[in-house]
Amino acid sequence: MGNYRQRFQPLNNSNAEPIFPDIITALDEVCAAGMLTDGIPEKRIRVVGQPYFAWLISRQKNRKSIFKPLENILFASQPNANEIEILRILIKVLTDYKPLKKLLIRFHPRQGKCGVSLDLLAQSGLPFAIDESTDTLATLHQQDIMLGITSIILIEAALMGIPAGSLVIGVDDTLVTNQRGITIPLNSSEKLRKFLYFPQYGEIEEQFVEQQRDADFRVAQLCKAII
Repeated sequence: MGNYRQRFQPLNNSNAEPIFPDIITALDEVCAAGMLTDGIPEKRIRVVGQPYFAWLISRQKNRKSIFKPLENILFASQPNANEIEILRILIKVLTDYKPLKKLLIRFHPRQGKCGVSLDLLAQSGLPFAIDESTDTLATLHQQDIMLGITSIILIEAALMGIPAGSLVIGVDDTLVTNQRGITIPLNSSEKLRKFLYFPQYGEIEEQFVEQQRDADFRVAQLCKAII
């Protein structure tokens, strides 16, 4: 979410003029405003919602009792996002988090060798495992809480009704859903610690939900109009 203009520029020439398609869909008015700010021509933007988001919202997981501790935690790592230092902070906080049963870590497909991260986890003594499942949503359904940096998986978790904390410690907060309260920005170890004991469920605005509903139908209508 964001960096709209560069998505339409040649990969090897960031200074080249972007090549825009005839129609560019936006998931809501906030997204459309961001596109305009990034230089996307207004006449090409259509607010139709995001079919995938609508699908996730319709399959929300039942929320846990607020009195039941969070035992299973999924952490999504990502490259070039201060991921090692963030993992160090996470390990330090979890060392004192007694309810923890398992920390599941999911590496980004482009992360490559993860030796440093695995060494840190092995030395920590925490109960951990690597998530290598090809079905991200099935993994999410088994978790009590989702932690990451600015990965899209945080948005998926939040829309499924799972507390989702974005560890923006030493990185730019580029996740639009953090600004809207759907995912929860955590910019310090103290905020992370508080989030574990008193998890906040992101509030999905009713207007946002409405803009996603029937998004697949609106996208289909656009395609039909083009043919």
